[in-house]
Amino acid sequence: MLKNFLLITLRNILKNKGSSYLNIASLTFGIAVCLFIFHYIYFELNYDTSPSENNVYRVESQFFDDEGLSYQEARTSMSAAPFLQQEFAEIKDYTRIISFSEEGTGLFRKQKNDSVEVGVYIPKVFYAEQSIFSVFSLPLEEGDKSTCLTEPNSILLSSKTANDIFEKELASGKSIIGKKLKSPGIGNVVEEFVITGIFTDRPTNTHIKFDALVAKPMDRKVHRIESEEKNNTYSYVAIANQVLSEDLTNGVNYPEKVSLNKLALRPINEVHLASGISGNTEPGANKRLITFLSIIAVIILLLASTNHTNNSIFNSIDRAKEIGVRKLLGIKPKQLFFTLLGEAFLVNLISTIGAIVIFLIGVQSVQVHTGIAYPSFKDADLIVYLEAILSLLIISTVLSGTYPSFYLTSLSPIASLKSKYELMSSRQFSSAGRVIKYLLIFQLGVSICFLSGLYIVYAQLQYLKESGRSPLEVSITGIFPGSSGAGEKFTEEAYFGLNEYQKTNALEAYAISNLYKNEIKTVQWLRLDSIDELIKISVVDHAYIQKSDISFLSGRNFHHVFGSDAGNAIITREAMYIAGYNHPDSIIDKTLISKGSRWKVIGVIKNRSSSKEPEIYVTGFRYRTYVDVILNYPGGKGETLNQFLDKNEYYLAKALPFFSLFKRNYQNQATSEESMMKLFLFLSIMTLVIANMGMLGLSSFIAQKKQKEIGIRKILGAESMHILVVLLLDFLKLIGLASIIAIPLVLVGSKNWLENYAFRISVDPSMILIPLLIVFLIALVVVAEKCFKLAMASPLKSLKN
Repeated sequence: MLKNFLLITLRNILKNKGSSYLNIASLTFGIAVCLFIFHYIYFELNYDTSPSENNVYRVESQFFDDEGLSYQEARTSMSAAPFLQQEFAEIKDYTRIISFSEEGTGLFRKQKNDSVEVGVYIPKVFYAEQSIFSVFSLPLEEGDKSTCLTEPNSILLSSKTANDIFEKELASGKSIIGKKLKSPGIGNVVEEFVITGIFTDRPTNTHIKFDALVAKPMDRKVHRIESEEKNNTYSYVAIANQVLSEDLTNGVNYPEKVSLNKLALRPINEVHLASGISGNTEPGANKRLITFLSIIAVIILLLASTNHTNNSIFNSIDRAKEIGVRKLLGIKPKQLFFTLLGEAFLVNLISTIGAIVIFLIGVQSVQVHTGIAYPSFKDADLIVYLEAILSLLIISTVLSGTYPSFYLTSLSPIASLKSKYELMSSRQFSSAGRVIKYLLIFQLGVSICFLSGLYIVYAQLQYLKESGRSPLEVSITGIFPGSSGAGEKFTEEAYFGLNEYQKTNALEAYAISNLYKNEIKTVQWLRLDSIDELIKISVVDHAYIQKSDISFLSGRNFHHVFGSDAGNAIITREAMYIAGYNHPDSIIDKTLISKGSRWKVIGVIKNRSSSKEPEIYVTGFRYRTYVDVILNYPGGKGETLNQFLDKNEYYLAKALPFFSLFKRNYQNQATSEESMMKLFLFLSIMTLVIANMGMLGLSSFIAQKKQKEIGIRKILGAESMHILVVLLLDFLKLIGLASIIAIPLVLVGSKNWLENYAFRISVDPSMILIPLLIVFLIALVVVAEKCFKLAMASPLKSLKN
């Protein structure tokens, strides 16, 4: 039975090679595109699904107002995780990490040779504690988990980072354990970071990625940090069982913090998909893109199935007698229906195998040409992929085979045994012909939507590029990591270098501050010599003291020229008492010393809060410094915006060594836009290819259906060119109907997409008319050959056939 079924199916495929190959090709492309899209969506939906971390939760801060939940924050205070462990027995462990800098990046130096040091940039760096190994799955390639993060300023590097920084050493088989990285300069002390291990690179699909971890004794004097009421810590807890208690599920009141209402736990495999949470370590899932791609996958599968449906109806003319004979021999309609559906399944199975081959070969190419990060197949669940492939096979079979099987089964034996012309002229076939036209209108409409969308995306990106070639002012922030030797001479040289560069007109203006977006970013806790008390040291500047509601008890503010007060400090009254002085005037011009750092007191102020916490304020180029610059981009085709920023970063670094611009947002946006363009181009080509396969099939069908009509027209004196125009006019009507449906969809979709851009194009009629013309010209080329042969054929031959 199975053998006969396979032989009959194979015979039908070989008998109708043209339509069979079209069916297989369109279904292969359609299923392959669906696999590519599934691969990306699977990647997005399976962040942090490692079995070893399925009991890990992120602690988040929730803030409420009179109307309910008003704000959610991914970070907590330092003491949140210890507080939860103390209150709830099911929390067996916790770990905390803190961004190394405001952007999470790290600037270091390494010794290149005896006399030269070079700068080292590490994109993602966190302070971490030893418990990170007991909460996260973090295999070490070198080092000892029990000790590698115990000593302050120990540093772990990822495998990729270690190879980037120490390529020669690792290539020669040398160990880098014990080697040192230096800070470019923080305060009066240049910190050294000792490499104690190399960890395996974090998976691509995890929300918490890091290239380096720096040890930090977070539990020391934690109450000092708590008093800040500042959420700067990413806290993770490991649960002893899979079920949270009701108290943890509903959120935990956190009484120590006045402004914080609750602490909430979120499973880490839900973090990437969560929305409305600020302070995430990286952007969450783009749900709009996932939805868009899902819709595209459905549309393309429908397009491919539509071709199979149309071609099956075309082939019913040749298979009608076969169906009639089968019915006369006693085959039941239900049995015949499933036999025909089985033939469709076999065609879809062949297409699915071809799609898998294309998918496996093409994944690497998609990675290179679209910029979308795909997980490696070794990280993927093979069972899930097999289930997805089987689901696609079943869905495509049902979509492509159900109507043709039903249609062929419904043919009466008598009508099936009639001539082809009589069958094509029957009412039943006319009904099937309408289905063909509706499906083809759908295909053409999708093609117009995609081509118009592609044109609009291209025009918007070109507009952005052309705008980038025009002269404009670029406002951007850069960072100078500080220098321990940044005294009066350094300050003079820095301003001299900046002012000289400003004379070139590339630098329009600059503003220097120790604050980033008006917030204090550099804070240390140090002990003054001979005093066993931690004192908070905040790095600020003249404007911060001036704008704050601070009352001076004695002395003055920092000088308005940044860097002029290198080595000076302003202290609170409580810090004055700890230093051993009782009156504000008595400490002015006195020196405070801590671990070699020396500050001359130039002012005493009242505390900003009722906490009575001793504080010291310092300023200048010795500390992490932010430089807001306005650059004059000249435009032109010779230099892109990113190249211009790179060049200016180089020249600004001559005045401020190791200076770095925060230019990654420009680069990431450009990469994202180019990736979207390439992805859209790929999907548009696929829809055009599949849709025009349907046009080719329809042209063959019309060539058969109208053969006798054309013969009669020619005998009655019709010109061949007139007949050709009449035939092409039928296709033009279909394109017109498809346009009526597609154009409103294009206008609405483009309007919503363009609203994401501050500077955007206006959608003019040419952006729709040109794609419409392209679809018509492609359709004309596809169908003209068949129509031309039919128009030029001998009328006697047409009537005979």
